[in-house]
Amino acid sequence: MKSRIPPEMDALLWAAAESRDPQALDQFLERHPQYKAELTERMETVRRMRSAKPGASVIPSFALRPVPATPAWTYVAPMAVVAAGIAIWIGTNLNQIARQEPTAPATTTMPAQREMRVVPPQHQEYSGEAKSGNDGGVDQGYPGARGAGSIPGPMPPNAEATAAKSRAFDVRIDDLPLATAIKTIAATGKVDVTMDPKMPDVLVSVDYHGMTALQMLQDMGARFGFTAFDEGNHQIIIIPATEARGGSGDTAKKG
Repeated sequence: MKSRIPPEMDALLWAAAESRDPQALDQFLERHPQYKAELTERMETVRRMRSAKPGASVIPSFALRPVPATPAWTYVAPMAVVAAGIAIWIGTNLNQIARQEPTAPATTTMPAQREMRVVPPQHQEYSGEAKSGNDGGVDQGYPGARGAGSIPGPMPPNAEATAAKSRAFDVRIDDLPLATAIKTIAATGKVDVTMDPKMPDVLVSVDYHGMTALQMLQDMGARFGFTAFDEGNHQIIIIPATEARGGSGDTAKKG
C-alpha cells in the first residue's frame, strides 16, 4: 500500500506532471527523489488523458442563401391600381369644381367722411390794468393772477422761491458749534448756505417754532455775531460781523 502523500506534495506532483519543461522536472526530482516513481506514474496518466481528448470541432462559416430576383411584372398590378385611383380622384374633383356657381365679388362700402371744422382758439388778452369779472375776481395783468372763475395760468417766476422762503418749521439745538447749527437749520429748511471761514467758534442752543430758515438765521446772526443775506433761489450767505455779540451757552426761543 502506498504511503499517504501530504496534500501540498500531491498538488506539487500534479503540477510537475502536467509541466512540459524538462528543466522544471529535473529540479523537482533533485529536491524530492523519493517521489520519482509517483511522478513518472502521474506523467503517464496525464499523457493518456491528453491523447484521449477529442479534437476541436470546426464550425463552418455562415453563408448567405441566394435570394431569387423578383420579376419586374410583379410591380405592374400595384402600379395600375394606384394610377386608377388617382384618375378617379381627379375626375371627381373636376366635376365638383365645374358644378360650383361663381361667387360675386364682395362689395366694400366706405363710411361717409365727416366734415371737420377747425375752430380757432380763443385768445385771452392781459393788460397792466386791473379788470373785474362778473364773479368779482380781479385780473392783475399777468397770467398767474386770476379771479374765482378765470383760467389758471403759470405761477410768477419767483413763486417757487417765495414758497420755499415761507416754509415754516420747528427746530431745537442744544450745545452745537455755530457752524453746525447753521447747517442743520439750512438742511431742515431746504436752503443752501455759504459761510465765511472766520465764523465765531462758539457753542449755541436755540429753540424756534413756526419760523422760516431765513428768519431763524437772521435772529441767530443778531445774537451770535453774523449777518444772513438772502440771495434768492434758495441761497443764503452768512458773513461774520466785526465784533461778535453773542457767546457760548446763549439760548434763543421763538414761538
